Amino acid sequence: MRTNLPIGLLCGVALLALGACGGGSGDDNRLRMDLEAAQEAQAEAEKAAEEAEEARKKAEEEAEQARKEAEEAAQAEQDAADAEAARQAELEEAEQRATEAEQEAQQAQAEADRRIEEAQKQANVTVRAPLLIVELTDAVDDAGTVMGVEHMPGDRRTFSRPLNLPAKGSAPSVPGGWASASYNGPRGTVGTDTVYLYTNIQAPGSKAFWKVHGEEVTSPTLANATVSSFGTERSLYQDTQGNPENRDDVSRSGTYDGYSGTFKCEAGCNIAADADGALTFTGTWTFTASRTARRSSSQAEQDTEFLYFGIWAYEPTDAAATPDFKWASGGDAGDITDANFDALTGEATFTGGAIGKYALAKVGGRDAKIGTFTATASFTADFVQDNLSGRITDFKEGGTSLGSDWNVFLGATASTAATLAVTGASASDVASAGAIDGDSATVSWAATLHGSDNEDMSAADDYTAAKYPRADVAGVSGWFNAAAGNNAAIAGAFGAACTTGTMCAK
Repeated sequence: MRTNLPIGLLCGVALLALGACGGGSGDDNRLRMDLEAAQEAQAEAEKAAEEAEEARKKAEEEAEQARKEAEEAAQAEQDAADAEAARQAELEEAEQRATEAEQEAQQAQAEADRRIEEAQKQANVTVRAPLLIVELTDAVDDAGTVMGVEHMPGDRRTFSRPLNLPAKGSAPSVPGGWASASYNGPRGTVGTDTVYLYTNIQAPGSKAFWKVHGEEVTSPTLANATVSSFGTERSLYQDTQGNPENRDDVSRSGTYDGYSGTFKCEAGCNIAADADGALTFTGTWTFTASRTARRSSSQAEQDTEFLYFGIWAYEPTDAAATPDFKWASGGDAGDITDANFDALTGEATFTGGAIGKYALAKVGGRDAKIGTFTATASFTADFVQDNLSGRITDFKEGGTSLGSDWNVFLGATASTAATLAVTGASASDVASAGAIDGDSATVSWAATLHGSDNEDMSAADDYTAAKYPRADVAGVSGWFNAAAGNNAAIAGAFGAACTTGTMCAK
């Protein structure tokens, strides 16, 4: 449109010029023709401009349409992608739901199987528990036929293998730091045997001189003696002519039975050697050593102040078959005897552990249960009244407490050493009593004191019985059982080492 204004203005000027000049017709015609040509050109220019504008608008419309179509295509593609993603998500969710449903079904089946198995086990235990209650109530000593502890010189401990059962490692832990062994195996197809054994046998050592020989050795045995300061002389003393001469009140250092000490002549003594160098004592000699003297390590002795205890249980496969239970306890061969039992004075305390079986019948809301327990064993000995009392407490199974309403009190038993091992609490003693899972129970028990009989001490004041006891008490071992009628029963064995008291083994 900017081109129209100059052309129109030119035409107007041309027309004015024509009117003002009033020129000739020829020029007028030519001018008119030029004007018309200009007008036609103007018209064509305007038409071209209009067509260009229309073309521009159409191009813009087509571009807008193309943009819209592109946007619609992109949206359609996005919608398709979203739809595919949604479909995939639904498919995955459906698969997840199917997997969860399958897992829930498997868990439900496993739980159902577990409950069935548990119900079967419970039914089995419900039948077995009353039978085991009877067995535990009447539990007897194994008498060493099935289990025990052996030891050989140089060995720390050796458990005798019961019934040729395979070893399974350690038994359940009990208080007191006991070494243990477990034996377990099937008895054909009719059941399972399980044995748990404990001992406190120590490595070989040597006893103090006074515990073996008392204050001194009179007339020492030549084969057990070595004498220092003997040199190469054929006799200890010789006269000026080279003849042996007996002397009184002379001493020589040396060793006897592996102990270092002093040989002393009491009257008319001499020490000579034969051609082979063997010593010959003449006269009256004694050998003394310090009270604390011990043999050399090469002459160490096996521990003879040890304890052991354990249980053996047979559990049949058939729920209605009769179970079996036995206990074992003991120690070294030098158990405290009547000969020195009365010589023990004062009090002593003993601490250790216990192992056993228990059975609970189905009563009220309580399910029947069978298991193995460990416990703490504590005892007090009064050697003035010659009695022993104790308690079994802190009952556990697999390290978990069975509850504070499990306990056994072993009433004081007045006794000699010989009868202590077979006597339980009598009516005149402090009553033995117990509780099993809260049920009041009656108790039976017996124990044996273990230790060493020391050699007969001299009557010298510096070898008083208070300082050098005529017997060393290593500990106490035994058995117990408790029964709450037909509702519950426990039975087990215990071992407790002497921990305080002047007569405890040193």
